[in-house]
Amino acid sequence: MHHDAFQTVAQDDALCRALFEQAAAGLWLASPEGRYVRVNPAYARLLGHDSPRDMLRDVTSIAAQVYSEPGDWEACGAILAGGPPLTRDVHLYGRDGQLVWVRESLTGLRQGPGLPLLLCGVTRDVSRYRIEADDRQALLDMLRRVMDTLTDAMALTDLEGRVVFCNRVFAARFAAPGETLEGRDLADWLEELDPADVGHLARLAARPEAYNIVLRERAGGALRFTTVAPFADASGGLLGAALMLRDDQLRPAGGKP
Repeated sequence: MHHDAFQTVAQDDALCRALFEQAAAGLWLASPEGRYVRVNPAYARLLGHDSPRDMLRDVTSIAAQVYSEPGDWEACGAILAGGPPLTRDVHLYGRDGQLVWVRESLTGLRQGPGLPLLLCGVTRDVSRYRIEADDRQALLDMLRRVMDTLTDAMALTDLEGRVVFCNRVFAARFAAPGETLEGRDLADWLEELDPADVGHLARLAARPEAYNIVLRERAGGALRFTTVAPFADASGGLLGAALMLRDDQLRPAGGKP
C-alpha cells in the first residue's frame, strides 16, 4: 500500500511538472530574498532568455533586474508576509533591456510546515493591449480638445447612449451647476422627434456611417438638427458615437424656435 501511495504521489508530481513546463502562460516561483527559484520556458522566452536555466543563472535580483519600478518588488512583501493575492499590470525588463508590459497574478505558496512562503507568479504579455489602450486614450484626449474649441454642443456616447464625455457647450446647456454628465443617459435631456429613430445609435454597429437626425430637448422642446458620426480607434474598432447638436435650432411646426 505504501508503494502504491508513493507511486501515486510521484505520478501527481510528474503531472504537475509537465503542466508547469508546458503552460502557455509564464509561471515562476521566487524566494523572499528576491531571486527566482523556478521559471517555466514560457516565462523565460517572454523576457528574452534562451532557457529557464539561463534565466535562473543570469537573474540574481528580481527587484534590480526585472521590475522597472522599485515599489513593484516591495509590494510583493505583503504577499510573502501572508497577505492576499495580487493581480496587476507592470513593466518588466527583458534580457535585452527592453520593457515589456505584463499582467501578473501573484500569490504566496507554502513550501511545507515551518518553511517560508514562496512567491508564485502567473504572467502574461499584455504589451499589445496596453499600447492599443494608450493609443485609444490619446485619440479620446485629442477628440476632447477639439470638441472644446467648437461653439456647437457636442458629446461622445457609447452605443447605449451613455455620455462618455462632452464639451463645455453641451455641459453648459444641460448640466446643473456642479453636475457631472459622464455616465448619464443622453435620453435624460434629448428625445427622438420621429419614433422610428428611437434607438438610432444601434445603426452604427451594423453600418458605421454618419447620419443626421432631429432631436428634441426635453426641457423647453427646442428641436436640434444633430449629426451623428461613428467614432473608431486606429484599428477601426468602434468606440462610440460623436453627436453634434447644431446651435441653430429648428422651428417646430406651428410654433416659434
